[in-house]
Amino acid sequence: MACAVGSVSAVPLGLSLPEVDLGLKAGIASPSPAPSANAAVKMPLAKATLTARTIHQFTENPSWIENLFVRENGDILMTMMWPKASLYLLKNPEADPAAKPTLIHTFDNAQGLLGITETAPDTFAVISSQFSGLAAVVAGGSAIWEVQLQDVANPKIRKVTDLPEAGFPNGMVKLQPWACRSEKAKAAAESKIVLVSDSFNGLVYSVDTASGKYEVAVKVPEMDPVKGAALPFGVNGIKVMGDYLYWANSDLTTMYRLRINMSNGSAREGAAVETLVKLEGTAFLDEFDVDEDGTIWGVTNADNKLIAMRPQDGSYEVALGSATSMTLGGDTSARFGKGPANKRTLYITTGGASVVPVNGTVSEPAKLVAVDTTGYLRI
Repeated sequence: MACAVGSVSAVPLGLSLPEVDLGLKAGIASPSPAPSANAAVKMPLAKATLTARTIHQFTENPSWIENLFVRENGDILMTMMWPKASLYLLKNPEADPAAKPTLIHTFDNAQGLLGITETAPDTFAVISSQFSGLAAVVAGGSAIWEVQLQDVANPKIRKVTDLPEAGFPNGMVKLQPWACRSEKAKAAAESKIVLVSDSFNGLVYSVDTASGKYEVAVKVPEMDPVKGAALPFGVNGIKVMGDYLYWANSDLTTMYRLRINMSNGSAREGAAVETLVKLEGTAFLDEFDVDEDGTIWGVTNADNKLIAMRPQDGSYEVALGSATSMTLGGDTSARFGKGPANKRTLYITTGGASVVPVNGTVSEPAKLVAVDTTGYLRI
């Protein structure tokens, strides 16, 4: 079977869509030459008007949901970055549209939670940080935790490690997805290594959640924030597909990838960073997910957009939202649902445009929305 991250199959970049056996590729082939940074504008997509369906909206303003993870049973875990470091679980919203989030745990000595990923069935790693204000991390105040949810009513929680050197630990992904275990990959899969992006310092850590040991796995210029930026954010959302690390650079509004060693996440010897998509006219690029045909769906946070990107040719377009719309106000993260019925449903969390209010004044409580992306499949 294909090695997958969440619902994402590793799709070769050098193939046109008719040649791609959706969901069945066992890795990523050598790509075509990287597209020009200025190559991208409109995508040849089946046209449809996408809409966002609000699943749940919190009540406090400001509030900020930073990240989410969709479990195999369709339940959704959400990390709150403000005003509390709280982890919530929402029962499968497609099975029970009236379901409300349940508080799993609020972490002490932290004001916010960030990235989350599954390290083993029903076991998750979560980033916590101390904040002095919205998006203002306190130096030396970050840590990684393990949350076991075999019994949701009685979660088992332990600290994995502190991250005192981290500037702004942000995105997180399992290095070897446990669902892809083969005999050859079993040792790596059971190492429980996660990769963690540091947006301020422009690097990715490799963290062993079993031992608590960590090290810098990748630091390349394409991960750096822009010098002098008001909010210096470099590498943000990250994913592992095949033996490639994919990331979004927020300040550069660019998607990149790099071939890595699956034992520790470090760059392969001789591997070069590949530029996949460069966005123009967008202020920020945050988290992202990838569908079965290889389209990258990225959220922009600062200007409330959902961008559909094709790394095969570097093209992109705004699929939903705008700088003056609250439909996706301050969108922070995106993940596809699980299973045949929901694999085209993109769940998006928001921060309510708290940091960059729409029209300078309008914000709202954080929310979780669902977008059916089926209409944007190529025909």
